[in-house]
Amino acid sequence: MSSDPSTEGGVAYLVLAHHRPQQVACLARRILELSPRATVLIHWDGDSDGVLPPDGLPARASVLPTRVECRWGTWSLVEASLALLAEARAGGAAWSVLISGEDWPVVDLARWEAQLQQQPFDAILEARPLHDRWAAGERSVPVSEDEVRRYGRRWSVLPVSDSRRRDRLRQGLVRRLERRSTSRRGPAVMDFYARGVAVSWRSADGLPPGWKPFKGHQWVTVNARAVDALLSAPDSVTRHFRQTLIPDEGFVPTVLSNTPHLRVRRGLTSYAPWSHFGRTPHLVLQQEDLREIEASEAPFARKVGAGEHAGITAQLDVLSSRAWDA
Repeated sequence: MSSDPSTEGGVAYLVLAHHRPQQVACLARRILELSPRATVLIHWDGDSDGVLPPDGLPARASVLPTRVECRWGTWSLVEASLALLAEARAGGAAWSVLISGEDWPVVDLARWEAQLQQQPFDAILEARPLHDRWAAGERSVPVSEDEVRRYGRRWSVLPVSDSRRRDRLRQGLVRRLERRSTSRRGPAVMDFYARGVAVSWRSADGLPPGWKPFKGHQWVTVNARAVDALLSAPDSVTRHFRQTLIPDEGFVPTVLSNTPHLRVRRGLTSYAPWSHFGRTPHLVLQQEDLREIEASEAPFARKVGAGEHAGITAQLDVLSSRAWDA
């Protein structure tokens, strides 16, 4: 076996899934049709009532026995992702590709993998640095800069009420409190994107000296060196992000971007139609996205919808067969 961990084994596709088990099984089969030598590892949300039947999966696909109960915007998503990465690393994967159960491949994966193995980088990551205003000595951050605030404080989320009237009262009260709680110290409140009220009593523990916070996409492509860096991240970094908001968009980009020996290429692992954010159903792929998908150069796209929107997979299959013709 090579002493270089980036050249061991093959490629593992790591799937975070929480519903529609038949769709997840179809995703696993499609990945292995395009890359028969790859492996597929699935984390099935411990909070899901659905069951992902092992007999519905192809031979090179398996489900992690560990099931983390995942909640959107919490550390649980990072925990589930790290469990998948650890399993792939233990299996000797050279590269790990983290995707969701609503993704679908849009390139010839075997040819994409061949190019990936030859590249002089350790990770494909879409991320950008956040200006750490508090570290720079500023005493407050505007409400509009919620990305800075969400990673600079320790938060707890209180669930929303089932009553529409109470919810309207909550929104009005939270907006007023937000404008008064922009300081790093003391209590603070944020509207947690209609999912609850985020309350904070103190700042986050802070990153190690010299580290800068980054915010990026949850879905990444990483080789074994990058996986090792994530699995051995400093305890202070884990403590910092564990009680922040939406840490799945902060922990991985921050660790990879601050590890000195890693070479990170900015790019997408999974395209999503963010330019159509207000679309109904929310961010579900439609035919008008096909050109943008191809232009993105991402190997996957999401979200694949259900019912009348499920037919997009046939068009994505055509795209994956043509994406390499040029």
